[in-house]
Amino acid sequence: MTAKKREGDEQRRARLARDARERGVTPSASGATLGSSKQVEHRDGARRGGPPTDAGQRKRTPDQPIPASPPRPVRTAPKWDPEAVGAAGPGGLNYRDVITEVGRRAGLDFERARAATTATVTTLARIVAQPERELLLDSVPPGLYGDGTDDPLDGRPDLTRFVSEVGRSAGEPPEEALYQAQTVLRILDERDAALIDALHLPADIRGLTGAEPAGGGVSGPTGQTAPLTDGEVSAALAALPYWTREGSALCRTLSLPRANLDRVIQRLAALHRDEGRGPHIGRVDEGTVTLAVRTSRVDAITRRDIDLARRVDAVIDEVGAGIA
Repeated sequence: MTAKKREGDEQRRARLARDARERGVTPSASGATLGSSKQVEHRDGARRGGPPTDAGQRKRTPDQPIPASPPRPVRTAPKWDPEAVGAAGPGGLNYRDVITEVGRRAGLDFERARAATTATVTTLARIVAQPERELLLDSVPPGLYGDGTDDPLDGRPDLTRFVSEVGRSAGEPPEEALYQAQTVLRILDERDAALIDALHLPADIRGLTGAEPAGGGVSGPTGQTAPLTDGEVSAALAALPYWTREGSALCRTLSLPRANLDRVIQRLAALHRDEGRGPHIGRVDEGTVTLAVRTSRVDAITRRDIDLARRVDAVIDEVGAGIA
């Protein structure tokens, strides 16, 4: 727009505004303002054309019906929560009570007791036939077993294989896994003897549920390893000529040339690594060490200590070190 034309428009609007005031109306009512939407030629189209302002993909027009609300989903009953205090499984066994009792008898905190229980029950499910497995899993709370129950062990496992699997699953050495598994099986047998009787277990595994002997058994009344009686220790030492009793431990002193002694120590370290247990080794000098075995959990000599002493003697013989 040229300056001359703009000047003419301004003069025209000024004249219209003056005429409007003389008629007693405001300039905006007569369309004599600078805004284009207020001009005379725009007064008839004051409202914007097009669809309603509230119409759109997510909005409805006034003539559209209100859609019905979707039905609320049916809320099903919550699944059984194994963490709930006092929760019981389908068979009546109480999850938290069983774990707590395992921990109390075996001297474990709750997490280790949980791991020991689930490892034992899961391994138990893996060694029985399918109908017995279903009976077992239907009788205990889901929290008492873990994954892998449908993966049966090859062959008919003995006690050693059973304990090895429990220890692997629970992250425990064999000696710990044995008394933990025994504790779990005894508690299950006490609380649901019919269930354990219905499982066709190998005799040595079923024996874990029985009453322990007065001395030298797999575990004592609290679920821990039972100490040997004095008579049992004396009888065992008669077959272990290089060992003596020193309080609550069996001890042996070994003196060898340094190279031979170092080989023995290396093999005993491998024994501890492979089997989860080995003797305590105290170096006296370059050619002499003291070996001691004991069950620190019960502060006594147990059947496992006798077995370990025999294994240590066998390791020394295997190395060919001889006795100095």
